[in-house]
Amino acid sequence: MKNPMKPTKIIREKIIIYLDLSSKVIAKKNMLKNIELFVKAKFELNPHHDFSIFYFKEGGEPKIHDGLTTTKSIKKVIEYAYKERTHSANYFENGLFFCLSGIASSFLAQAITFRIVVFSDLPSEKNSQYMEALMNLVETVRTFPTFIDIIRIGNERLYSDDVKLRIITTLTNGGLFYVDSAKSLKDALACLVHNKVLPDLRPEGGQAISKQHELYYSDLSLKLSLPPLHQKGQLKCHLCEDNLCQYCNDENDILKTCPSCGIGLHECCSSLYSWNYNIGLKNIFRCPGCGSLIKLNEKIVYRVNGTKLLDEEESKMEENLDEAIDSEDVWSPKSKPDIEESQKLEENITQRADSMQREGQEIDNTKTETRMGLFGPRPGISREPSTNSPIEGNQETPSPIKKPQVKRVQS
Repeated sequence: MKNPMKPTKIIREKIIIYLDLSSKVIAKKNMLKNIELFVKAKFELNPHHDFSIFYFKEGGEPKIHDGLTTTKSIKKVIEYAYKERTHSANYFENGLFFCLSGIASSFLAQAITFRIVVFSDLPSEKNSQYMEALMNLVETVRTFPTFIDIIRIGNERLYSDDVKLRIITTLTNGGLFYVDSAKSLKDALACLVHNKVLPDLRPEGGQAISKQHELYYSDLSLKLSLPPLHQKGQLKCHLCEDNLCQYCNDENDILKTCPSCGIGLHECCSSLYSWNYNIGLKNIFRCPGCGSLIKLNEKIVYRVNGTKLLDEEESKMEENLDEAIDSEDVWSPKSKPDIEESQKLEENITQRADSMQREGQEIDNTKTETRMGLFGPRPGISREPSTNSPIEGNQETPSPIKKPQVKRVQS
């Protein structure tokens, strides 16, 4: 199985420059100069990088300029952003939400690396609820892959949101830089020129996606579709390069096509390919032709690759079995005091049993009736009325004991 996705050049990046600036710690002229140097260096590595400029206008309206592919256009947009950006409020979390949401929508159709470079000079004062919601989104998109680098501009030694910034950059394999001059800004941007790659989290390479995010990625992905009638005879698989699947040689494994670019793919070939070149879920991979996310039947992928896929019930049974084995008590010889206590306990039980047996023998020729107890029917003892009793036999039978109503207390 060939690997059409093997990188032969530096991966294209979509870089969002987020201007969260309100002060003038670093003059506009120096800011523009250093950002321009950074952009030029990125284009030298790969001229196909894609830039966006994001900021908030006065009043809190978000503004983004997409598809900037030249240094001149980027410089022009930043100059314009300096004129209409807000100077009175901080929208740090709101801005990251906006940027990450845009990344999530474009992740489906292109296999690129996403970068967010934040220039911020005001600490964020949002409450913990904002932070928690932001962390959930960061945790979801960080394996796209998405890297967040934050450059805090200012003269303070400590900021109230230092911990928050550190968590965000660490979680997304980014960097946190503190700058107070044009020189330190230049050094920080120089560290961000080279492309970043996520570390492998699985033995076979690639990322590992948690169970709670599987449905999210599944909903983003597309399914292979049947080809048009006029292409059925001439279409070949992009992976095995034949009309008949070279893995199973089964005519029923008909060629299907990527709904985005139309290349042909067999189900078996796709399953073998997805097993090794997936996004972190064995049945979801990027189309080798256009990079769109493709979703396969998970059971088929596991079967083709000779591995059994356990369903939820089987997985739970295995987990419970493992827990039972781990928690199983290990037998060990009892000490002398324990043996003596056990013997005393056995003697007490034996004595009580003998006593109960004698009491049972004394109650002879008695009839039993069923009475209602608190937890259901229980046996009760009724004796024949004595002939010496002053009570006449015509006396009414006592009413049966009513079953008490037990109220259930909700926890």
